[in-house]
Amino acid sequence: MPTSRSPALRFGVIGAGAWAVSQYLPVLASHFEVQLIGLCRLGEEPLRDVQHRFGFEVASEDYRDILAAGLDAVIVSSPAAFHHEHVAAALESGAHVLCEKPMTVSAWDAWDLVSRAEAAGKELMISFGWNYMSVVAEAKRLIEARPIGVLEHFALRMSSGVRQLLGESVPDGAPPTHEGSREIPDERTWSDSTISGGGYGQAQLTHALALAFHLTDFRAIDVYALMGREYCPGIELHIAMSLRLENGAVGTVSGGSGFGHARHEVELRAIGSDGELVVDLGNDRVTIREAKGRVHSLQLESGAGMYDSKGPIHAFVDVVSGNALNVQATGTLGAKTVELLDAAYRSSSSGRPEPVAARLGDRSSNKEDLR
Repeated sequence: MPTSRSPALRFGVIGAGAWAVSQYLPVLASHFEVQLIGLCRLGEEPLRDVQHRFGFEVASEDYRDILAAGLDAVIVSSPAAFHHEHVAAALESGAHVLCEKPMTVSAWDAWDLVSRAEAAGKELMISFGWNYMSVVAEAKRLIEARPIGVLEHFALRMSSGVRQLLGESVPDGAPPTHEGSREIPDERTWSDSTISGGGYGQAQLTHALALAFHLTDFRAIDVYALMGREYCPGIELHIAMSLRLENGAVGTVSGGSGFGHARHEVELRAIGSDGELVVDLGNDRVTIREAKGRVHSLQLESGAGMYDSKGPIHAFVDVVSGNALNVQATGTLGAKTVELLDAAYRSSSSGRPEPVAARLGDRSSNKEDLR
C-alpha cells in the first residue's frame, strides 16, 4: 500500500452480488486511495442497499451508466456469460479491469479480451486468489531454483464442497451464503449453464488450472473429458480429463464436489526429466524431489494453503495506483484456463478428444469453430 496520500482512484463494480459484497467491497473500502464511484447490479432494493452501505456515488442496473461516470478501474463480477461484454466495455472506456473467474465461457471471447487490453494499453487481471498467496510465491521460487527439467507427466486434482451451490439438493442443508453478505447467492449463476457455461469446471476447477499454469506453464493441445452430469440438472458436478501436452507429454486433470470440506483440496504433481514437483495445498505441502535423490521441502504453517480471496484485490489497487506491478494472474493466464475448459466441454459433448484452441488467429478466426 502507498505510504503517502495519492490522488483518489475512481473505482467501479459491475455485478455486485453476494460474493463481491462479502469479499471485494470491504477490501476496496480499506484502501484510502480508492474512491467508490460506480455500482452496477440487478434489483433496485439490493442495489440501493449496497450503495448506501459502501457510499457509491452512482448506482444503476445498467453498467453503461457507471462507465459514463469516468472510472480508472473496474471490477467485473457479473455472471460468466456476461464477462466478455462487460470487460470489453470497461476496457473501451479507458479503465483497468479485474475480472472474476471464469474469465469467459468461450476461448474466442477470452483471447479477444486479451487483444483488446493490449490494444488499449490497460491491465487485465483475473481474480485467482491462490496465485497471490505467499505459499504459492514460495513454491514458484523453489521451482525456479530447483527446476524439474522437461515435463513428462502432469496430474492435477481438486475437491471441494460446492454441491449445494451447483444446485444439488443437500439434506437439511442451509442456503449457501457468503460471510459479510446479507443475501443468498443466486444459484442460477452456477447451476444454469446458459449463464455459467458449466458446473464444477467453471465454478472451481478454473482456480486449480490457474495455479497449475502459474507454476508450470504447461500447455495442452488435445483434451478428452468425461463429466458427471447425472447428479445436477444440466451441469457437471464432477469432471475428469486426459491431456496430451505440446511436447508429447501426457497429463490428467480431475475435480469434484465432495462432502464436509473445511477447505479446498488441490494437489498438483509434475514429473520432469530432472525431478518431481508436489504442491498439496490441502495438506500445506510443497516438495521437489530431484532425480539424484535430494528432497527440498518448504516449511509451511498449518493452514498456509487455505484459499484467500483478498490478494487479487489488493494487487489490483496497487497496479492501478502505479505503486507495483504484482500481476500473478494475467488475462493471458485466464485465457489459457478458458481454452482448456472450452475444449473439455466440447469433448464431453462430442465423445472424442478435442483440440485446445490456440490464441486468437492461430488456428481459427471463426468464433463458432472454438465453441
